[in-house]
Amino acid sequence: MADAQELLAFAKDYSSKNIDLYQLLDIDSLKATDANEVKRAYRKVSIKYHPDKLGDKFDPEKWQLLERGRDVLMDKPARDAYDAARSATLREQERRKTMNAKRQAAIDDLEARERGEDPKRQRREENSGINAAERQSLYEQGARRMEMRKRELAAAEERERLNKPHQESMESVSARQPQPKLHQQTPPVPASPSVQNDEDDPEIAALQKRIREAQEKKAAKAARKADKAARKGGEQVPPIVPGPQAQETPIKNPITTTTEPQADTKKVFSFTTPATTATTSTAPKSDWASIKERLKTAQAEREKRKAEQAASTAA
Repeated sequence: MADAQELLAFAKDYSSKNIDLYQLLDIDSLKATDANEVKRAYRKVSIKYHPDKLGDKFDPEKWQLLERGRDVLMDKPARDAYDAARSATLREQERRKTMNAKRQAAIDDLEARERGEDPKRQRREENSGINAAERQSLYEQGARRMEMRKRELAAAEERERLNKPHQESMESVSARQPQPKLHQQTPPVPASPSVQNDEDDPEIAALQKRIREAQEKKAAKAARKADKAARKGGEQVPPIVPGPQAQETPIKNPITTTTEPQADTKKVFSFTTPATTATTSTAPKSDWASIKERLKTAQAEREKRKAEQAASTAA
């Protein structure tokens, strides 16, 4: 194994020549800090270049480089010097590469301007990844689509131009045809007086309403009298409230519809019965006769008006 001065010289020499010792020994730079890892990597790689295996193809320079690289990486000062020099060399190479790229770009721009081209547009096209052939293909596809669209529009306009005279002729024919006349509505046949509802006439409806109100008043009055007579006899009779049925049929006198146990009560107060029946029997008869007469008169007038209306409609 070489001494420390020789190892430092080897490290600077290899870094200046851009020889990657880590790649040569197939080891990571982080693992190279451990000497045992360096030895293990050297034994593994040296088998490929061993003289016993290669025979006549043995390369002594390669073998010597492996041994010196192992010694440099196992020695910490030599490894640090190699890493520092190699980093400086890599930075210098990157700087020169950048300068060369800028110089080359400037040269390319100058040549493009001399040819009358736009260098910025050329760089954009290169960055987009579309070459001239692809760009030409896209242009041709767009042109074909535009041409197809134009042909479709022209065909549609031609069809519309050909169909326009036919539509005009159809419209003229339909305009010359006479319009069908609407059927005259026949006047409705007046219904017979027996079928028509009496409630259609407001006068009859008002009279019927007054009849119902008179019947309700009579029923309520009779109920109050019966209640009063029952209280005088010592019985509690619930008040009778006229319900919806009172509008259809008159309520009977409660005094006449009582059951047998109330016979004594009627006998005791029999002196009041003739007056009640007299008052309730005379007034409704005269009222009902006048109301009936008015109903007949209203019905006759209504039939007369309807007959006149039917005659005027028929004329």
